[in-house]
Amino acid sequence: MSQAGLTSISGGGGGGVVNSVTGTNGVTASTVAGAVTVSGVNATTSTVGVASFNPTDFTVSGAGEVSSTGGGGGGFTSINIQTFTTSGTYTPTTGMLYCIVEVVGGGGGGGGAASTSATQSSAASGGAGGGYCRKAFTAASIGVSQTVTIGAGGTGGAAGNNPGVIGGNTTFGALLTANGGSAGLGSAAVSVSNVTASSVNGGSASGGDINITGGPSVYGATVIVTAGSNSYPIAGGGGNSFYGQGGADASNAPGNSAVGYGSGGGGASCGISNGTGLAGANGAAGIVIVTEFI
Repeated sequence: MSQAGLTSISGGGGGGVVNSVTGTNGVTASTVAGAVTVSGVNATTSTVGVASFNPTDFTVSGAGEVSSTGGGGGGFTSINIQTFTTSGTYTPTTGMLYCIVEVVGGGGGGGGAASTSATQSSAASGGAGGGYCRKAFTAASIGVSQTVTIGAGGTGGAAGNNPGVIGGNTTFGALLTANGGSAGLGSAAVSVSNVTASSVNGGSASGGDINITGGPSVYGATVIVTAGSNSYPIAGGGGNSFYGQGGADASNAPGNSAVGYGSGGGGASCGISNGTGLAGANGAAGIVIVTEFI
């Protein structure tokens, strides 16, 4: 064993009596009828010595076996998770010692694509992912409760050259904030190969031990091979978040849906001769996860 470990435990021949427990730093414990006493503690708290010995942390079986009860008052015995996908109030579970809180902002909506003629196409960009932050808190830091606000996913842009809507901010009281992802840009109809809608940036985050900006979206672009017969518009996909995947790229189709929490919706794109235009997809709402140690 290590320097501060026990080197021997001698039994008393049954009946639940242990004669002695001896350690390498001069620690000697003996029991008589189940009462544990300790003498000769030679310890240092800065290295590996025994700093304290609590008899209630141990039990002695009828065969003279010593077992730890896991006591001492400083550890946790269970883990509980509270998850918020809608706004509400976090109230700690009774006995919570500390917790880890994770917060994700809402994803931005993807842009819409304009209607096209026989020589045109259009391709919007996706919405960006929401920010993420994480922090550990003691029960005292949390207090009685904390207000939870979940950022909504941004609405996708309507059919036509219309941007999406920025994702909503998710907050955990005044302690943590994860901002929503930017909205995807709409696309006008074009007759040449070009980038038709730029990518947009993810939401920031603050207050955490870890703060991560959400993933950017993908830009929209068109490739016109033969005017009036062939075009390949590719709308940008949505940005990823810590707990979600952005909507995939789309070709001559509406925006693809965001997956998970806080990811951006995909943009829409139209090939030649699309008389109505197409809409972008909505971003995904944020989330708050509280892991409690009790």
